[in-house]
Amino acid sequence: YVSNVISNTIVNEEEPTYAPEKEPYVDPSVNAPNIDNIEEFVLYYYDAVTYASHDFIVDWNDPTDKITNYDEVMKNLFTENGIKIYETEEPLLYFEDGVAWFEAGDEHYDETLVDLQVKDIKKEENKITATVIKTRAIAPIVYTDETWDKENWERKDYETEFVMVKENGKWLVDYFEWHDYLYE
Repeated sequence: YVSNVISNTIVNEEEPTYAPEKEPYVDPSVNAPNIDNIEEFVLYYYDAVTYASHDFIVDWNDPTDKITNYDEVMKNLFTENGIKIYETEEPLLYFEDGVAWFEAGDEHYDETLVDLQVKDIKKEENKITATVIKTRAIAPIVYTDETWDKENWERKDYETEFVMVKENGKWLVDYFEWHDYLYE
């Protein structure tokens, strides 16, 4: 039986609240490649730096979007200097009353990154320095049928310095240039 009667009753349903499914946080060193393969090791940590915010656990049900594991993530990845750089360059991160918060929004930091390489790696007992080469696809000023596809965009290399130091037996990122392409 199907009714053709339209109801004026307003159904008052609560908005469902949910948190995105997320794996528990894992210290980057747990899954790091063997340091004997120094190029893979550096690239792994560069990637971890670039996407450190993906390890944040944010209570999305809380309208303030407080990060609940900020100190844990930062202290397992960065030196004090690295933390300062990250806090300066992460546009969605802010602090209020000494607590880290994450603003809602999209993170498209490396959407134009098409290749990542490392050169000039120097490993000392407690320090690793390297040059990271990021190849980016450069969007055209005016799109045409040909340039609409990112595969047809011009390519440009950006070289940035990357430094890791060993503190208390653990490798941590001390210096990196994250948003190199924004400053040209």
